[in-house]
Amino acid sequence: MPLVIIETKDLRRLREYLKKLGVDLKDGPHAVLPDSSEVIIMEGSHKGKKVSLVAHYIDNHYAALTKLPTDADDKSIAEALIKADAEERWESPVEPVIISTESEEIIPSLKEYRDDYPNEEVARLVREYQERDDALTTYLTRKIFSTGGPLKSVERDINTPSKEGAANTEKGQD
Repeated sequence: MPLVIIETKDLRRLREYLKKLGVDLKDGPHAVLPDSSEVIIMEGSHKGKKVSLVAHYIDNHYAALTKLPTDADDKSIAEALIKADAEERWESPVEPVIISTESEEIIPSLKEYRDDYPNEEVARLVREYQERDDALTTYLTRKIFSTGGPLKSVERDINTPSKEGAANTEKGQD
C-alpha cells in the first residue's frame, strides 16, 4: 500500500481536507507519551479503499502542561487539563504525518496539501519540541530505516534515507 509523508502544521485542518476529498477517517488507537505529546492512528476509507493515518502531535493540553512548574502536584495538573478542555482545541504534528492508502486517486491531492500553524504560540511550541531531538517516532523511524526493516521501500519518500535503503533502491530492490 503506498505511503505519503505530509509535512503538516495543523492536524485538525488536515482532517477537514481529507473529509472534503471524501476520506472517512475514524480515530483509532491513541496514546499520550511520557513527554505529554500524543500519537494517534486513524483508519477509514475512500470510495471503499482503505486509508490509514499516523500522527505524532502536541495539542492544547500539552501547552497547558508546559506552563506548570516541574514540581506541580496532581491537583494543579488536573486543573490545567480541565481548563485546556474549555479552550479552543488545536493539534499540531511535531513530525511528518504518514498516510497509507489503497486509493491512489487521492495521492496527488495529498502531495499538494499545505497549511500553517493555528497560531504563533503553537509554532513556538512545535519548534521547542522539535529542538529537543528526542521525539519517539523520529527515533523509531530512524531505527526501522537504518536496519533495512519492512518499511525500507518507502525510504525514497523520506528526506534522508539510510545508506542501506538507498543502496537497495539503486539496485531496484523494493
